[in-house]
Amino acid sequence: MYMIEKDWITKAGYRAIVIVRFWDSLRYKPYEYKKYRCGYVGVPQLHPLYGVDYMAEVILPLQKDDLRVFERKYKEFAITKHGILSPLSIFDVHGGLTYSGSGHYPVLSKEWWFGFDCTHLGDGYIDVPSWEDGRNGHVWSLEEVVQECEKLAQQLKEISEGRLPRHGEEAKA
Repeated sequence: MYMIEKDWITKAGYRAIVIVRFWDSLRYKPYEYKKYRCGYVGVPQLHPLYGVDYMAEVILPLQKDDLRVFERKYKEFAITKHGILSPLSIFDVHGGLTYSGSGHYPVLSKEWWFGFDCTHLGDGYIDVPSWEDGRNGHVWSLEEVVQECEKLAQQLKEISEGRLPRHGEEAKA
């Protein structure tokens, strides 16, 4: 069960959605839900990662200066020295990608969605005091999840332009 908290077009031009998920557990009183946020960014059918599972191994079309390039049949494709890339390993987003899909979730649309959640170790739940939960975690605000979606959208745009997303110090250079 979930509700859409925000739906917008990112600065990179992709649709993004923040939802609040409601999770119940036998550890808690019946009909009492723990709530946490998730962020999603949708890409159109022409995006290189459209239809790609976030854990799938893919060979992406990249610029030559990003990675070494295949010499034969796949000149326009690149591979790292560690093997084939997956969306999970490419994107820098809170807790890593935890979802990809299309259809009716998170909304009925034609986009292919990549998402992350804010219920990892160190994260807290909305409206649950940390002392009661025992997690003492950080509750991600709507604004923080929006910023993570914007960051993910920018990285998805870089992939569509044939570049690997840059992270941390690389991004500042």
